[in-house]
Amino acid sequence: MVIDTNMLIYYLNQQLPESVKAEVDEHILSGSTISIITRIEVLGWQGHTEQSLIAAKALLSLFEEINWLCHR
Repeated sequence: MVIDTNMLIYYLNQQLPESVKAEVDEHILSGSTISIITRIEVLGWQGHTEQSLIAAKALLSLFEEINWLCHR
């Protein structure tokens, strides 16, 4: 499964209902992917604190990254 930017930002900010968070956790553990654009958008999100940026980097490290430009 490919997970998008908004889902990860909501996840990081604990804004997901518990049932949705549990589902995202399952997808993370099963080896979901993100696009390079998602990585850029999550890291560039304007709402980051120093701590949330550290958490975002840790979360992003759990995903395989797909460079869509190379897979056309």
